[in-house]
Amino acid sequence: MTVLNANSFFFNKNGTPRPVLKQNQFGGNSGGPVPKLKDTFFFGSYQGTRQRNGVAGGISTQFPVLPASRSQADIETAFGLAPGSLNPVALALLNVKGQYGGFLVPSGQGTPGQFGLLTFSSPSNSRRINSTPTWTKTLVRSIESPNDFLGQYEHRRPSRWRGCR
Repeated sequence: MTVLNANSFFFNKNGTPRPVLKQNQFGGNSGGPVPKLKDTFFFGSYQGTRQRNGVAGGISTQFPVLPASRSQADIETAFGLAPGSLNPVALALLNVKGQYGGFLVPSGQGTPGQFGLLTFSSPSNSRRINSTPTWTKTLVRSIESPNDFLGQYEHRRPSRWRGCR
């Protein structure tokens, strides 16, 4: 953690310390002639990255509280709209289901027709560690100048995230 890692405005407002951010990047190279193969050389490299990143906490905001049924009549009544004045496209969008069975457009908590608290994600004390190793292997065979053969293989495992305490 350095002094240049700024804390979130909302963390500062609530007196929450900034999360930990630590990154280590390391690696090495090696190369040389291949024994018993004239004019053939090998090269190899490895790079590893380890990143420990504290998860930023949730964000809360004020959001309109929608009625549980989300029918046209209930929404118009809750928000004091004239009957039949709610746009059918807006009604359809408010009733789109999300992938987990809930509504895609969230609702705040509180009394329908008013603004209530909506939290987008919960604060967490866990940290995440990202690990990304990369291996590169190169084989060069000099046949006759200017005809050279070059083969290269790179293996990179996808980033792996794991939670830890």
